Amino acid sequence: MLIVRIYVNQEHIGTATARRIKGDAKPNSINTYLVNEGTKTLKHRYGDGAAKLAQKLLKYLKEN
Repeated sequence: MLIVRIYVNQEHIGTATARRIKGDAKPNSINTYLVNEGTKTLKHRYGDGAAKLAQKLLKYLKEN
């Protein structure tokens, strides 16, 4: 599970999580992640790394 927490001046302003529900840890695997244990899912290529997945979670936080 990847967890992104955002703080500004020690004030918590958002948290998003991504838990893999389909796929595996091979570099070219396209995995499916469940966001915030809800119904929203994200597709992510495992080989792109955690920072790229974190960017997708930041976008999710911005839009929701």
